[in-house]
Amino acid sequence: MIGVLLLGHARIASETKQAVEHILGEQAQFKAVDIINSDIPDEEDTGLSAVLDNLNQGQGVLILVDLLGATPWNIVNRVVVNQHVALLSGFNVPAVVRAISLRQECADLNQLAQSSVEAGKHYMRLQMAEFG
Repeated sequence: MIGVLLLGHARIASETKQAVEHILGEQAQFKAVDIINSDIPDEEDTGLSAVLDNLNQGQGVLILVDLLGATPWNIVNRVVVNQHVALLSGFNVPAVVRAISLRQECADLNQLAQSSVEAGKHYMRLQMAEFG
């Protein structure tokens, strides 16, 4: 099974994980890492490496990061050198639900990542309403 890691500012990763597990139930090989203090990113490297090692059971890890180019993204890019991972930035709950739902039947990490991106986009809608 492909591992899934959420990584983000403040508590967005752990709160998203909690929402997904509220919907789907408790999940194996699914972790969240919150970057609370963006001023000390180097201290996160060792812990993140251990989390990735634990999540990767041979089929790789899908890493979903809240913002492209921000501190969590930069931290994970230092850690993932020579590892079997796919990085997705800008996650939302539908993208994570899709990843968790499909990862047992989908052994291809790139296909799982693409499906997650499609779900994240598909479930976003803009509805304009006039109030008053």
